[in-house]
Amino acid sequence: MIEGQDLSVKQVIRYYAHVEGGVHFGDPDEDGQEAMSSMAPVLLGHTTGQIEILGYLGQVVVDALTPLCDSILTSPTIVPEMHRLNRSGFYDHHWTTEHHAKRQPKTIR
Repeated sequence: MIEGQDLSVKQVIRYYAHVEGGVHFGDPDEDGQEAMSSMAPVLLGHTTGQIEILGYLGQVVVDALTPLCDSILTSPTIVPEMHRLNRSGFYDHHWTTEHHAKRQPKTIR
């Protein structure tokens, strides 16, 4: 929120991409961009800090999507004709099995 105006993740990213030089420098021409332009120098000290702000924004998105991801991984849609529960407790031929395998720490032999 800036100056009483709600901002979406998309608006903030587009601002840094199209006004502050992430893709190109330009004039603010979308909702909220004028307000962001006036506030950008004070958002993080006396710098625009685009990368730092986008990093924080990325963490907000990850935090917001983590419960959805966890829900999908703990209760995946299973098609009994295609997916069989294996000894490891995962479903053969299901993308979640590959996902869990990639997340397991590698053992050194």
